[in-house]
Amino acid sequence: MILERRYDQPVTAFPAFHVVWSCLAAQVYAARWPGWRWFWWAFVAALAASCVTTGMHAVADVVAGFAAYALVARREAVWRRLRRGTERLSALGGKPLHPTQLYSMIWMVFVGLVILRLWSLEVSLQFIAGTYFILVGLGRFAEEHFRGEPQTAVIAGLRLYQWLAIAFVVGGAVLTTLEPTAARAAMTFDARVLPVILVVGVIHYLAYGADLPGSNRRFSRLR
Repeated sequence: MILERRYDQPVTAFPAFHVVWSCLAAQVYAARWPGWRWFWWAFVAALAASCVTTGMHAVADVVAGFAAYALVARREAVWRRLRRGTERLSALGGKPLHPTQLYSMIWMVFVGLVILRLWSLEVSLQFIAGTYFILVGLGRFAEEHFRGEPQTAVIAGLRLYQWLAIAFVVGGAVLTTLEPTAARAAMTFDARVLPVILVVGVIHYLAYGADLPGSNRRFSRLR
């Protein structure tokens, strides 16, 4: 432990993949040897506790690890709920449809939590910005695979926005290698920025959410 601490960084992984992988392994072993099910899950509990007691992970990391495993283990049920909910909202029941907008929102919430975590740990600005670009790029790459918009150009087997997502990941990786600059302490919230936020939100809504089916102008229709 002392040797490991010597080369350790003051940043923990969120979620704790020690927990994720041990849960997945326990599930496989329990299916193979049902009589030892209690042992495999007891091992997972001990490992999760050791992640916190040894300081390798925060409690939030461990809880998020169990949550990530639950999503993987119940992936089919989660997918059915997402699909049915989206089909009801869009009146496309019975047709195969991926709720890519929902994927994007969920992923960006995760990205936001990671960025807040890094900020609270006083990680360098370059690492925070690089992590943001990497995560956003990975999310957008997967999202574009399921979006299936026919008007999007395909280049060398990948959609145009997937290539942009790759550029985001590469750019983020480069950012993380730059000379670090310490992040300033988080500022208190100033209510005077609310009007600015509202105006920016309205502009984004009009730019990305307005659908004018009677117009032939470029970008006037969402479909």
